[in-house]
Amino acid sequence: MSSIFQNLRFEIISAREKMLDRNWRTENFERRYRIVPHTRFYLPLSGEASYDFRGTCYVMRRGVMQIVPPFAEVTARCEEKCYLGWINFHAFIGSDMIDIFSLRQLPAWELPVDDQEYRIRLFGIIRRCIGEAKYAPREVAPEALFEAESALRLLIFPFLQQIEQVMPQQATAGKLLTLLRYIDGHLDRPLSLEHLGKVMHCHPNYLATLFSRRMGQPLIRYCQMRKFDQAIKLLNTTEMNITEIADALGYADANNFSRQFRRNYGVSPKNYRRALP
Repeated sequence: MSSIFQNLRFEIISAREKMLDRNWRTENFERRYRIVPHTRFYLPLSGEASYDFRGTCYVMRRGVMQIVPPFAEVTARCEEKCYLGWINFHAFIGSDMIDIFSLRQLPAWELPVDDQEYRIRLFGIIRRCIGEAKYAPREVAPEALFEAESALRLLIFPFLQQIEQVMPQQATAGKLLTLLRYIDGHLDRPLSLEHLGKVMHCHPNYLATLFSRRMGQPLIRYCQMRKFDQAIKLLNTTEMNITEIADALGYADANNFSRQFRRNYGVSPKNYRRALP
C-alpha cells in the first residue's frame, strides 16, 4: 500500500454497543455530543436507525458498515430499535494530529459487510481491549493496545482501500494537508481567513471554497472546532485554569472563549470540568 498507510497512527477513544430506541434523536443529544472531533465507525447488529450526512440519508442496519469523519454534522434518529456497535477513533497521518478521514473524500462512506461474523469478532476484540472510557485517564496494557489497533486496521481496511484508489486523483490533497498542519501547529494564535490565505499564498475566498468543497464544512468553523477539541483535552488532562486555556488557544479574552465554548457545547468550560468524573 502507499506509504501514507504505512505511517498511519491510531488512537482508539472508545468502543461501545447499545440498544437504541426512539429517544436516540439528534435533538435529544447534549450539544457537546452533536459534533464530535473524532472519526466514528458504525457496525449495526440488528434493527434500524438512520442519519443524514452531507445530503445523503444512511440507514444503519445489519449487513452494512459506515464511517463518519471528524467534526461532521449529522442528524440522527431511531424510529423503533437498533442494536448498534460503534468505535470512536483517530487515524493520524504520521506524527501529525490530522485524521486521514478528515482529509480524504471517500467514494462511499457506507460499504456492505463481506463477513458479518468476522467483523463482529474484530469489534469484540476492540471492545474487550479498550472499553467505553472517553478522555478519562486509563491504563491499557501494551499488548492489549496492540491487539485492539490491529483489529481496527482490519475492520476499517475496506475504507482505507478506497482512499488508496482515489489518492492519485486528489491533486489538492498536498495543499490541504499543508493547511491542516499549519492550523494544528498554530492553535495558540488567532486564525482568520485573511491570515490563512496569506500563509497559503492564495486568495482567502478561493481557499475557503476549496476547503469547504473538500472538507464539507467552513474553514473558520473547522479552526474553531480544532481549538475547542484541544480545550476539552486541556480541561480533562491538566490543571490549567480557564484564562490559561483561553490564552493557549489564541483568545485574548477568556470571557469570549467561554461564551463561544458555551455556544457550541451548551455548557461553560468551568462547568464542563466540574462535571468530569
